[in-house]
Amino acid sequence: KIFHLKSGLKHSDIPSLKSFPLNLDSCSFRRRQFSLEKPAALSWLPSSLITGALKATFQLQPLSVHVQRLPSIVHDGVVVIGGAQVPCFDLAALLLVSSSWAQAEVAAVEEGVSREPSVGELLERANRDRKPDLDEPLLIGGDIAIRSEADKNADPCTSRGCLWLKYTDGNVYIPYYIADYYTSRERAIIVRGLESFSDVSCIRFRPYQNGDHEWLSIESRNGCYSYVGRQGGGQTVSLSRQGCLYHSTVQHELLHALGFNHEQTRSDRDNHIKVHWENIIDDMEYNFYKIDTLNQGTPYDYNSVMQYERYAFSKNNLPTMEPIPDSNVSFGQATQMSKNDIDRLNRLYNC
Repeated sequence: KIFHLKSGLKHSDIPSLKSFPLNLDSCSFRRRQFSLEKPAALSWLPSSLITGALKATFQLQPLSVHVQRLPSIVHDGVVVIGGAQVPCFDLAALLLVSSSWAQAEVAAVEEGVSREPSVGELLERANRDRKPDLDEPLLIGGDIAIRSEADKNADPCTSRGCLWLKYTDGNVYIPYYIADYYTSRERAIIVRGLESFSDVSCIRFRPYQNGDHEWLSIESRNGCYSYVGRQGGGQTVSLSRQGCLYHSTVQHELLHALGFNHEQTRSDRDNHIKVHWENIIDDMEYNFYKIDTLNQGTPYDYNSVMQYERYAFSKNNLPTMEPIPDSNVSFGQATQMSKNDIDRLNRLYNC
């Protein structure tokens, strides 16, 4: 509680961060700082009132630098960092986020549901103006790599079988190689996505070793894409440094590599989604053709990380997909694997 402030210094009682826990360190004002008489200018409220919500801190934008690396001085409750004045309570927030970065920087960067676009939006944005190199594959469905035009209207994975091999211990070990030009932070996002599968299934992604004959080669090519299922040899999973490094995107592309197609191409799609063909970009209709997908007896999942959003491939800003029978159902907003995604993965690989 603040009182007895000197005239002209009442601006010092303006809170700089709502619902933030007061930090009783060297950056806090002294009890009698700015006091016009002997009684303290600050007194403590009950702990239940001064304990703020830490959650608010993690809604801040992620830091690109660590505060402790910058020259700073503390004077009268204001910290000067690199020539800029930062109020103490703002600095407290900054330091808390910065210190937490070492433990959970990846989650702070790209997992906040309130600010992360859906995986469909991310993929369409990243691949919208894609200019592939000559050695890159054709794409269908926005991000599914195919070897030739003949694969446009077929699912070679389903027709020939494309599962990764299971070992005698019951796990499926899939080697991966991550290109060395990713930064440590970018690599951490990719590794987090890889490791998320071992938490919920028998899938075990492990680093490539000499002698491996099949592996995922994770590279920053033009856009986000993956082949569907095991291809043999080294197969590219493209996670461009421009737009693809999100937890949801990593999971989405890895699910393709494990053998899964998009939810909206399921064989039972028409019972759950109405496709507005008239709104689809010309020559992009094949992205909505149904295929004999690996549904594994699971229901259609509007919340799947493999479900694109309502306006995917729209040529006129009108919906290309509409849920039925209730057109108001939210869909295509996933930022991570759903329960059904995990369930069908475990069924497919008999985990």
